[in-house]
Amino acid sequence: QWYEPMQKFLLVRNFDFPLPNPLKVFELLVIPKQEYPVVCIGVNKGTSPNQVVRFETINLNSASSWFTETGAGHSQAGSVKMIQIDADSILIMQDNSVKIVTLQGTLQSAFPVPEIVFDFFVESAVYHEDRILVFWKHGIQTRGLRSAEILHDLIDMNKIFRLIGSDRLIILENRKVEDQSGNSNLFIQ
Repeated sequence: QWYEPMQKFLLVRNFDFPLPNPLKVFELLVIPKQEYPVVCIGVNKGTSPNQVVRFETINLNSASSWFTETGAGHSQAGSVKMIQIDADSILIMQDNSVKIVTLQGTLQSAFPVPEIVFDFFVESAVYHEDRILVFWKHGIQTRGLRSAEILHDLIDMNKIFRLIGSDRLIILENRKVEDQSGNSNLFIQ
């Protein structure tokens, strides 16, 4: 926790717990009215038709039961990226789709189109002002989250695109397909 008078972080609480190996997901989920965030260490297929994903979490606010039940038989999805976009909406990127779900793993009804399927394998994504920018090997596509409408589509089969960073600035690299060890271009937005 940040302590302003001393201008440094102080250790407020120490948590010892085993983590899965390999650790495919490690994201903090901010829950309203909770002192500490919940740590998501896994995303699995949901256990019912309404629940499309199930989060494996560690609840740092609990004094007794920190872990959610683990789902035997519900294997963790491969590559997963999560972005919490508001208090009860999480954007889940898996393979070639993006879903907007609640903290309980159900599709978010506040969004008219809670799932968008792409015709390419999504390598990374950035959420920005009700839009999602998805990056794939040969391009970038921007879609509106409320309509799934394609707002911008860049495809260049002669280049390879890679998202390098997206914390404050979006940094994108591209290289020629035939010379992947050669010079690259960086684009900063």
